Amino acid sequence: MNPLVVFDYLFYRLYVFYERFYAYGNTFSAIGPLSIIETINILTFWNYFHTPLNKSDEIPGGVMLVIGCVLLIIVNSIRYKRFVTYQKLQKRWGEEKRKIRSIRGFIMICYFILSVILYVKL
Repeated sequence: MNPLVVFDYLFYRLYVFYERFYAYGNTFSAIGPLSIIETINILTFWNYFHTPLNKSDEIPGGVMLVIGCVLLIIVNSIRYKRFVTYQKLQKRWGEEKRKIRSIRGFIMICYFILSVILYVKL
């Protein structure tokens, strides 16, 4: 199983959200929030497993967040415009039943909240 399928589904749901509620479905509008969540996840794991030898080794969290977001926006732009397009994801998840979509949507919201809480706590 592809471990990026969670992020693919998250991208698909964000794209549909922007398309439905803001009347435009733009790849970049879904890539921004996706990249922020991915960066928060990476920094959470980094902070959890990395202990600097002294305080001068630490890079401020805000700087790491901005650098990570910019890098992931570039990577995700390439990924979701060239390799995993919205049309491919539409074929995969476009015909979801309402109950399944609601459950997965709830799980995605919990994932957002848990990611932010863990990032803030560490």
